[in-house]
Amino acid sequence: MALRPVAHTLGELAVFLGRADEAAAHLTQAATIADRWNAPHWAAEARSRATT
Repeated sequence: MALRPVAHTLGELAVFLGRADEAAAHLTQAATIADRWNAPHWAAEARSRATT
């Protein structure tokens, strides 16, 4: 079973709650973690969400 970084889920929750600054921080962290895990698809998704 493969799961994306928890920080990604926290970022999406922050987006849902309208907390843009917190969302960007979590999603940036998620992208960094995904890079370390060599998961470019998750890193790209997190970076994309962090800028929207």
